Amino acid sequence: MIRMKIRTWGGGEWDGVLLWLCGATMRVAVTGSDDVTELYCHGDQWFSENGDPVQIGFHAQPLGRGVAATGTAACGQWVN
Repeated sequence: MIRMKIRTWGGGEWDGVLLWLCGATMRVAVTGSDDVTELYCHGDQWFSENGDPVQIGFHAQPLGRGVAATGTAACGQWVN
């Protein structure tokens, strides 16, 4: 499971869980929301569904094990 922290340039912050990642698009279940949020990458920046730039941090933890990785998501790659 990959837990995420999504931050907007305006100071908003949400916790979520990565559901799906393919190419330049990811779908995230955001805490407190009934809908899945879709984020997309353009150039070197991730954006929300409404086009606002976001910063993504992550915390990966396999079920039943210790911490696997932490870091931030850059477009096209995971950075530790």
